[in-house]
Amino acid sequence: METQDIYPACLASYTRGILYGRWISANQSAEDIEKEICDMLEDSPVEDADEWALHDFSGFGDINIGEYENLETVVEYADFISEHGDLGIALIAAYDFDEAKEMIENDYHGAYDSEVEFAEQIVEECYGQLLPDNLAGYFDYQAFARDLFSCEYCSVRLDEAIHVFAYY
Repeated sequence: METQDIYPACLASYTRGILYGRWISANQSAEDIEKEICDMLEDSPVEDADEWALHDFSGFGDINIGEYENLETVVEYADFISEHGDLGIALIAAYDFDEAKEMIENDYHGAYDSEVEFAEQIVEECYGQLLPDNLAGYFDYQAFARDLFSCEYCSVRLDEAIHVFAYY
């Protein structure tokens, strides 16, 4: 898994047409990141450099990180991504961060090839003994999947799999 890095840039340098900053690992405490940013500003080619902004980031996928994002938030994202990989990135990009944490901790139902495959498993687990083999072929799994994912479940696609979550 790729590490999560940020590129804080010195704004005093930037306003003078000088691109100066430093890549810093986001996989550490906010205090350690802040210290590295202070060290970067002290080494700036422009005197009295004291302001910075995040000009780039890596390892965060489609997550939107603003120029003035709170460092605690960046660290929380990096920790979540370190723990949950690409699925963590997809959840943060698509949902509010608190909602993404809740989803992965309490509502995750696993990875499947399709929503229909998940629906088939639900039918088998919940209604398997009630649905005789001679009638099982008439059951419309696609319609059932559509109904399930219209209000009770949601999914996130990664590569060739979908990850299913209960949705309330």
